Amino acid sequence: MQQIEVEVNDGPVVTIKRFTGRQLMRFESPDGPRQTTYRVYATAGGQIAVYRRDDPNWRAFASPDEDHPVWSDERTWSSDWWQSGQRSLTVFPDVAAMTDDLPQDLISAIVTVLTNAPVEDLEI
Repeated sequence: MQQIEVEVNDGPVVTIKRFTGRQLMRFESPDGPRQTTYRVYATAGGQIAVYRRDDPNWRAFASPDEDHPVWSDERTWSSDWWQSGQRSLTVFPDVAAMTDDLPQDLISAIVTVLTNAPVEDLEI
């Protein structure tokens, strides 16, 4: 376990949230020119904390094709697109409580991480 700090925003106000835990996984969900990144933590109190961050999907622009369709997407013309979006921290008592808040593929990945050993010892 270690001390975790994340930035969250509520409108224009940005605050730091700090807790003790360990990171279980990172999950990226691209949506065209935007991307949501989730970092999932097991907390010292036995809960599951999910940090959600919305950012530009820079990988969509990493194409050698100068006529890549993302350049013609009107959402990228706004200065708001180029900035980080919503950043939030949600704490869940268990996986069942995530159903209405998180994508199903993320919940499935969390279940997989929680049911496997955090470290695999290899005898190689």
